Amino acid sequence: MPVWQVPVMDADPSLKAAQKTVTVKILSEVQPVVPPSLPGVPLAPAEFERRPAR
Repeated sequence: MPVWQVPVMDADPSLKAAQKTVTVKILSEVQPVVPPSLPGVPLAPAEFERRPAR
């Protein structure tokens, strides 16, 4: 199964710059799609959950 790498940023202002961005690896048959941005928000919010393997 393909592995997709997605850079993810935490907008928490109390974090240091080096702690704000991590790379998340996603196993998926299809390319993940970033959710649309919300009006007035500079980042697209994303929520990750673990799904059981099939």
